[in-house]
Amino acid sequence: MIHEKLILIGALIIFLSVTALSQTALQGGDNMDNAFVIPSIGFSDSGTTVGFTDDYDANCGVEDTGAPDVVYKYTPTYVAGIWVGLCSRMPDFYNRLYIFEDTRDNVIACAVGGCNSYAWASWIESSEGGGCVVLVPGHTYYFVIDGLGGFGNDAGNYWLNIETPSIPPPISGMVTEAGAGPITGALIRLLRDGAEVRRDITTEYGWYGHGDFLQIEPDTYTVEVSKLGYITQISDPIFAGVCQGEVVLDFALEREVPPPIGVIAGFVRKVDGVTPIEGAIVVANPHEGGFITTDTTGPDGLFILPDMQWGPYDLTASATGFVPDTIPNVGIFSSDTTWISFTLQRIPSPCNYMIGDINNDGHFTGLDVTYMVRFFKGGPHPPYSCECPLGSGNNWYVSGDVNGSCSFSGLDVTYSVRYSKGGPRPIPCSDCPPGW
Repeated sequence: MIHEKLILIGALIIFLSVTALSQTALQGGDNMDNAFVIPSIGFSDSGTTVGFTDDYDANCGVEDTGAPDVVYKYTPTYVAGIWVGLCSRMPDFYNRLYIFEDTRDNVIACAVGGCNSYAWASWIESSEGGGCVVLVPGHTYYFVIDGLGGFGNDAGNYWLNIETPSIPPPISGMVTEAGAGPITGALIRLLRDGAEVRRDITTEYGWYGHGDFLQIEPDTYTVEVSKLGYITQISDPIFAGVCQGEVVLDFALEREVPPPIGVIAGFVRKVDGVTPIEGAIVVANPHEGGFITTDTTGPDGLFILPDMQWGPYDLTASATGFVPDTIPNVGIFSSDTTWISFTLQRIPSPCNYMIGDINNDGHFTGLDVTYMVRFFKGGPHPPYSCECPLGSGNNWYVSGDVNGSCSFSGLDVTYSVRYSKGGPRPIPCSDCPPGW
């Protein structure tokens, strides 16, 4: 009799304990319609799936044959990344956890874990991969705690915990010049809603993303990169949360082309400083990269280089038969015209002759005047000719040019007669004076 009373008392104690537990535990709801509302992230609860209905089934990689489930729901007011863990207080059933977004057909995360200790079964992972799930305002999320049917113990006690990781991922990357190497000293600004929240400077290898640049809150940001002489770039908005890991943003900056501000003009002349050189080519090479500008002189030797950009240039003038000349560090720092003049030296003449010595006997005498007259009347050609100017392809009788016209004609006969009678001295062609 006493033994039977003890059994009844023990059964009553167990009944009262279970009843008290069911009255004090928060406990998930039976389905999505009566799901327990999670007030905020940073939530934990314990309960049981025993006695509830099998309403849902999500494929977590293991086929389910039916087990009771309970449901919690949460509607976020801000973007949040969460970790979700599930484990029973006692090792009494095989469990699984999945998350619906808005409807039971939209499963965004799933995990299976047979809890056999007080440790967490696993961190839930989203279907896109990563260590947590992103919750977005405007949606309702349902957390379903289910058993794994077909294993015998498919219902039991659980412990649900939802939290936000405290360490956000870093934002980092590399800045280079488009088609070239890294850019040192570029300014990196991390912006949130257009306001700067962090800044950094690229290293000698172009890297950014160190120091307090890593200490950011999960949120949506843009990254602005700038440096003098380059076109500033701003990234598309990016969400730096805890779910996607490190955010890597690389930039390739284009050189900024400054507006034209000035003009370089001038003349290219022979060494006498008066005679213009037509067809001379003038080239302006900028020191800091950019566009090379050229022009060709006209009959007056004038060149004009318009729309020159800011900065120093090296100017070079060259012409056929002349030694090129370079004037370094020509600065353009205003909208004014900068005037530059070149005087080019003739390349030493390859023509080795004596002026007036048309018969090539080493002297200029009356015999040469006679030879000239005979030549223009159909007599023999002069024995010596050379290319003048050098590179022109014009071979002619340079020794017969005594009036400096760079040609041999009847006028030179007249000039020679006058010289033999005490007139002015012979004048060689300036393009090819008597050489070596």
